Amino acid sequence: MNDVRIYTQINSPYQVLDASGQLPFSVIFGLCRQSPADTDPRPLVLEIAGSVLDVPTERWRDAFTVYQCHIDANGVLASILEPGKKYRIRLASEDLGVKRWAYGDRKQFIDNDWKPSHDSEAVKLVNSRPNAGNATFTVVKRLSWPPTIETRMLLCASSSSSDSALANTKLSSSTALEVSVINTSSDCVTVQTRGHQRFLIPRGPFQPEPDADDDRMRIIDATPRKPPTSSLQVVDSTTGEVVRGNKKRGTGPLIDVNADRRPKTEDLVTLKPGASVVRKIDIGSLVDGLEDGQYKIRMQSRGCRWWHGEAGKEQGGDGRVPAHLCEIIVPPLMLESQDEVELRIRDGKIDQSM
Repeated sequence: MNDVRIYTQINSPYQVLDASGQLPFSVIFGLCRQSPADTDPRPLVLEIAGSVLDVPTERWRDAFTVYQCHIDANGVLASILEPGKKYRIRLASEDLGVKRWAYGDRKQFIDNDWKPSHDSEAVKLVNSRPNAGNATFTVVKRLSWPPTIETRMLLCASSSSSDSALANTKLSSSTALEVSVINTSSDCVTVQTRGHQRFLIPRGPFQPEPDADDDRMRIIDATPRKPPTSSLQVVDSTTGEVVRGNKKRGTGPLIDVNADRRPKTEDLVTLKPGASVVRKIDIGSLVDGLEDGQYKIRMQSRGCRWWHGEAGKEQGGDGRVPAHLCEIIVPPLMLESQDEVELRIRDGKIDQSM
């Protein structure tokens, strides 16, 4: 039997490796059985550093098993990586270096004492691609981390006042969702609430993880446009089913590669230490058409680009954040809340008697 060829794709989850170890870093291997000669219907189980990967036989783009090789910040490999330098990890040859593998399931591969239960296949597992990709990253001594932000949600009566905190000036229902955000740190920070968000996002073998790269308006955006409800979900309290807000984001309009991607200062919100930023959000479109019953509103986590201090005061004269601030890559500041807001729909409207 000839060597068994495995489709292999290598990537890194982030563009940087944090030498301090605060941001976990791995080398990602995407493995798939794509060879026409590999016709055995059984799963293929292989032994790598004490772990077992179960590679199924399916349509190849739906059949990738992802294996993450964690790099310990205090380990041997990390010790030879120097801050400020860029590195690339790739396959040295087509041989994947797997010492033991077999067709079958995990129970057939090892016994209860974690010892081999039968002989390994004799042929090698090799990469089927001329280029398996690579994990490319730059080492930084220590990343700058965002402060902890506390986000609370509650229902409130909407108002026709001219309060600038309203997320939409034409509330379509008599009930709004009040979202309050508090910067719990002792430092002032600036947060980007809309437009292209540039921060560290985790990637898989081919592309960013689902929902990691999302440029839709964040929930604390204050402009009088469409209410920023993209991070909200409505859940049926009886069944637990998500009935609203589970749509995947669209690709959005095409952007000229030469377009200025720096955020405008009007896209920024300053969060001062201990001070609350409050938004009242029209949820009329979110609950419109719901059947009578009991529901909960939840908030999905969304990351934001952020800067220490008041970045809006450092504009370069063109109403945008200066280029030198945009070049700094940071982990995202997360807008998230554990609150679940209860509401009842009666006769097609929000029951305010709760």
